[in-house]
Amino acid sequence: MNEIGFLSDLIATPMGITVIVLGAMADAVIGLGFIVYGEVFFIAAGYLAATEAMHFLLPMVYVSAWGGDLISYTLGRRGGHRILLKVAGKSQQRRRAYRKAKNILTKYGYPGVTVSRLLGPVSWVVPFAAGSMQMPSGRFALFSSMGVCIGVSQFVVIGYLLGSGIELHWQSIIHEFMPLMVFGIIAVSASLIIYQITKQHNWRLPTKVLMHGIIWCSAFMLMNYWMFFYGATHSKNKAVPIVTSRLIQEKFKVYPGMSKGYLAQPINVMLATDLPLKEIHQKMGWVENMAFSKNRISIIDYWRSILNKIPPVTDLYLAQSPQLAAFQNPEGNIMSRHHVRWWELADSPYPERTYAGSMSTDDEIRPKPYKGILALIHDIDPNVDAARDMLVELIKTAYPHASVEYIQANRRIIPEAPGDYSTDGRIAVIRITSNAAAQKNININSPRLFSAGDLFSAKPAPKCPKQKLPACNIAASSV
Repeated sequence: MNEIGFLSDLIATPMGITVIVLGAMADAVIGLGFIVYGEVFFIAAGYLAATEAMHFLLPMVYVSAWGGDLISYTLGRRGGHRILLKVAGKSQQRRRAYRKAKNILTKYGYPGVTVSRLLGPVSWVVPFAAGSMQMPSGRFALFSSMGVCIGVSQFVVIGYLLGSGIELHWQSIIHEFMPLMVFGIIAVSASLIIYQITKQHNWRLPTKVLMHGIIWCSAFMLMNYWMFFYGATHSKNKAVPIVTSRLIQEKFKVYPGMSKGYLAQPINVMLATDLPLKEIHQKMGWVENMAFSKNRISIIDYWRSILNKIPPVTDLYLAQSPQLAAFQNPEGNIMSRHHVRWWELADSPYPERTYAGSMSTDDEIRPKPYKGILALIHDIDPNVDAARDMLVELIKTAYPHASVEYIQANRRIIPEAPGDYSTDGRIAVIRITSNAAAQKNININSPRLFSAGDLFSAKPAPKCPKQKLPACNIAASSV
């Protein structure tokens, strides 16, 4: 792991970024593409985006790869056979790749430019061959850009997954992304068929754009319908109690899917109680939401819940387990609402049941990655700390005897950091018992901070003297 960390530090420099960008370009330039393997640079870009928050590097890599295609196309258009003789030399393998590239372009036309990005060594020659065959530059640029998006993305995603610390169990990955692959293949196939039809009948450009738009919008809607209503894939994942060691291992984060490649939401509240969750929230004036993993929801149920201003919640996963229950404020609607999801913990020092919760505020609806597809779901207000503190105040109002203490269980995430939220990294630990006299109040305005290792300890974190104790270093490192 030290070697990996050293390598990450080495490439996460101006020189390393320059090498990645130039390598992505050289991959498609005729001649250089035979000796420069762009896959390495695409994976490195995805890895840095995940580990070093260098998301700006991704568009640079895509544009650079596209630029390599355009350079190679220009060389083929102006130099043609003369440059090919110099580049290929006596290599029969390179000459064979050039002939194969010309055959693909002759047989398939413009779609051949896009698909060639998935054909290994042929992709190094196709832009040059397209130029030498005097393919119109504007259309080449369009289909080349689509090919770059497809070809480069497959390696960027692999790098991002590796950087996120995901174990690549191919069976689970294929299962997660199967809907996206199936509907993607159907949409691409339909688009190619429409392209051939429009080409034969010489349809106008607005009609072509409309037809392709209908195909992709239909694929998007069918994919969402299959995921949430018809396929019932959520019902296969039931909520199970989570051990606290897994909670710490997951860094107090939950995800809209089985892997960690999605944008996370924080665990920012915990509740220890001998009362039912539903009773607590009813006393607060909140209502329970349906969830796709817990309820079999039909289209009629879905629209009825929207009219009642209690739309279902999409599932979030903690250690691959969906939430046990979810609740929202009754004043919410489909666009904006406060809500909390709860996961039961299997081990706790308290005699009461203990739950880990993710409290947030929905503020808009937009397309986002969810369980292997692109879904139209809620986006949360980045200020999750305000939502957490609001829930604490509501519980204190409903249960004045409730004890509340804040622990420093995660690092601070500043607003400028990439992701869906910013936070001070603290978790509000709330304890409510049916016996109010036996419970001791804790002053919420004077929170004591704990380290992640002391998550459920009744003892506060040690006060750090000038010469810090080991335990103090642990607490400081978690901030």
